[in-house]
Amino acid sequence: QATVAANEIKNSALKIPDYISKYVYDQDKTQYKDDVITELKKIDDNILLARRLVSDSELRKLDSIERHVSAFRKSINEAFEAKKIGDILDKNSYIKQVSGFIEKNVESLITSELNNQLILKEQLDKKANTAGIILVLALIVVSAGNIIGSTIYSSKVGGTINKLSNSARSIADGNLNIPDIKVNSKDDVGVLAQAFNKMTSNLRLIISKIGNTSKDVAQSAESLSSQAEQSTKTIEQISTAIQQVSSGAADQAEKSQMTVEVVKSQIERNMKIYDSSRNVLSASLKASEAAEAGNE
Repeated sequence: QATVAANEIKNSALKIPDYISKYVYDQDKTQYKDDVITELKKIDDNILLARRLVSDSELRKLDSIERHVSAFRKSINEAFEAKKIGDILDKNSYIKQVSGFIEKNVESLITSELNNQLILKEQLDKKANTAGIILVLALIVVSAGNIIGSTIYSSKVGGTINKLSNSARSIADGNLNIPDIKVNSKDDVGVLAQAFNKMTSNLRLIISKIGNTSKDVAQSAESLSSQAEQSTKTIEQISTAIQQVSSGAADQAEKSQMTVEVVKSQIERNMKIYDSSRNVLSASLKASEAAEAGNE
């Protein structure tokens, strides 16, 4: 944009001598005078624009152009004020010379500006290359960090899942004597491991209670069986004694007979107790077997 503005200054400066020549020889002088004023206005506007855009190092050349333009403007005014054609042509000759100076200064400014742009472009290219290298290195470092982190996390998760699998296989084989799985993370795998540890502990507690209950049932069954056997022996002894008393005491036959009936009745009741005790023992044995099966 700065070089475009400088080119516009040069083009306007080169057009003005032609307009003055036509001003001298053409009858319609107003048109060419207006054209000159328009070109001078363009020069002023483009100088202001270039001053905002050119590098600080090129402002000195722009100042030189502005000084030539000031002399240029003064000569143009003098040409328009001259009455003789010869004076106007002499001024126009000087105006052409000044426009040549302006052209050279503008071309020098454009060349310098373009060189500055090339230098700036090279600097930007170097910075862009450096930034690209830094960006690539950063991407490599970040990618490596992600890969290492993912590998560590996958290894950690995989190890925990492998421990859970082995522990579940041991429980399926009937072995509850396994250590708890230690996990410090609070992710889904950590929650799963904690739940698994709690399940294993509850299973141990349930199996322990079943074992204790089975032992109590077995002990109660053995006690009932022993009591039933003792009752049967006592009844047999009483029966033998009564028979002996009956044979040796004829006078007590009737009473003995009544006693025998009572004893028989007691025997029947005791036999029922004995049968009930055997049933309880059988049921207790079945309960013990069921408890062992439950333990397994």
